Amino acid sequence: MKTVAFVLLTAIAAPAQAEPDLTAQLDALVAPHFDANAPGAAVLVTKGDQILLRKGYGLADVEMGVPMRPDFVFRLGSVTKQFTAAAILILADAGKISLGDDVRKYVPEYRSRVTLEQLLTHTSGVPDFTDQPAFQKRRREDLSQAEVLETFKDLPLEFSPDEKWSYSNSGYYLLGIVIEKVSGKSYAAFLDETIFKPLGMRHTSYGDDERIITGRVSGYDRPGDTIRNADLLSMKLPFAAGGLVSSVDDLATWDRAIAAGKLLKKTSWARAFTDARLKEGKSTHYGFGWAIGAYQGHRVVSHSGGIPGFSTAILRMPDDHVLAVVLCNSIPAQVDPLELTRKLAATAIGKPIVDSKRITIATDVLDRYVGVYKVDDKVRVLVRRDGDHLTQQRTGGPLLSIDAESETKFFVKGSLLRFAFSLDRAGRVTGFDVTLPDGNVEHRARTDEPLPAERAVVTVDARVLDGYLGNYDLGPGFVLAITREGAQLFAQATGQPRLPIFAASPTEFFLKAVDAQLSFHADAKGRADSLVLHQGGRDLPGKRIL
Repeated sequence: MKTVAFVLLTAIAAPAQAEPDLTAQLDALVAPHFDANAPGAAVLVTKGDQILLRKGYGLADVEMGVPMRPDFVFRLGSVTKQFTAAAILILADAGKISLGDDVRKYVPEYRSRVTLEQLLTHTSGVPDFTDQPAFQKRRREDLSQAEVLETFKDLPLEFSPDEKWSYSNSGYYLLGIVIEKVSGKSYAAFLDETIFKPLGMRHTSYGDDERIITGRVSGYDRPGDTIRNADLLSMKLPFAAGGLVSSVDDLATWDRAIAAGKLLKKTSWARAFTDARLKEGKSTHYGFGWAIGAYQGHRVVSHSGGIPGFSTAILRMPDDHVLAVVLCNSIPAQVDPLELTRKLAATAIGKPIVDSKRITIATDVLDRYVGVYKVDDKVRVLVRRDGDHLTQQRTGGPLLSIDAESETKFFVKGSLLRFAFSLDRAGRVTGFDVTLPDGNVEHRARTDEPLPAERAVVTVDARVLDGYLGNYDLGPGFVLAITREGAQLFAQATGQPRLPIFAASPTEFFLKAVDAQLSFHADAKGRADSLVLHQGGRDLPGKRIL
């Protein structure tokens, strides 16, 4: 366990203080989510030159009982990507690269033609190396760049560039290599010299494992109600996709630098915060390392991050000069950091998010919404009625319970998701608009496809079920535990809740809470030696380890 350094770090210089009532409102949004004796968070909300809230919650080190402080340092996870994007733009502004360059100009080992801009916007089709079994089995190793590249460099693109949007850590890994090749410096050194030092971000750096980082907090995994030390991950691996560490104060410095137009040309900052468009003209709601959204007519740019032990989010309302940062030292955190930043920022501008009120509507009204809705060629949303409310499940996703706030509008309790069904003049349902947590609205058209029958559950002898009990290794740090209570089997993945699984046959099981299936492979004595997790079009094998 690393030693916690009790050193006061640099805070924001001479800020104005907020009105006590507003600070109390913001604190009330955060405090209920963090126990004083559990992993916590550092939270900062600013508006202009005012600090509205700057506070630590919970513990920075559970084993040592060290309270959280707002000046402590956290792994950022994918919040790193905005800094990688800025570094690429610095090189572009200097005329050393062009965003239209083929990545193979700088990384000739990579096989497919994609541009730097397509990597920045996740429209390249490059498969995500973190999903590849070859990588998952080696997450604890200090792999070289060549070894990480080997896991995805020869894979075909998942789609033609600019045809779809699909989040890919591989794209930002490649951008990190480009930065090093062009600058002649390491990724860490280039960012330090061109961004962190010029801006005075003294507590932001590459978060390698060996170096002493003053004020760095411990990270924890939270599978269900359990708290345990975060799974090991070699910090050489996240690289330009997720390897930085920082504090809420340094991220406020970063926010002020962006607002002042520092480091980049005005046109480059504008491009970073402009959502990319696909060939068909559809918005991706994503710029260069930033998600692009809105809230009640206010522009919102944000990004979240997740890495073993840490869940993070930064959100800016640039026209309102509002910043909200939530850095948590657990994954999953007790609250979604991105949704919390949105609630904090909304309160800061005087338009707090109000929870919807559930009403009861007639079952025949609910029944008219039951059906299959289209997201794209492969992904569907299934809407069913469950008693006095509806459920929705996206292909490969969780089962959501949605409640009515009117005869056509629905919501998910505790979430910012909202659904508005549309009807034609004859009263037939044509689809629904979903308002996503980032404020963007997407349409789902109703199809004529029949709603799949719910899977039948069969009874399996308890002795057969007992042969499946144990832990299955699906990759370093990702273990699936199979347990039994009475006749009910349960599955619990690392960092996720314990969920019941149901038998479709003596060897095939499925989850209702998530669109996923399990296939058990047993020996002649009925003891399973492996299983396969089927989810989202992927088949992930796991060997029994206990």
